[in-house]
Amino acid sequence: MACPTIINENLCVQAEVRLTPHVTVGDVSTCTLGNPTVCGCPRCPTRSFCSFFVTQKINVEVPLTFHASANAAAGIVCGT
Repeated sequence: MACPTIINENLCVQAEVRLTPHVTVGDVSTCTLGNPTVCGCPRCPTRSFCSFFVTQKINVEVPLTFHASANAAAGIVCGT
């Protein structure tokens, strides 16, 4: 009758994995939200020019598509 033999060993394995990200930008769209506002005083008593600010809230949509590809190089055994 044969006697079974079991061999058991712990190993450390290693492989370099490279992830390459890919991003695709779709068509960007914008729209205004509400009315513009004039800020500051437009009177100019002592200067030869006048300055003021115009503010406008806007909405910007930027569609993004994300994906990645992975590649694993050949692995090695680094010890027991």
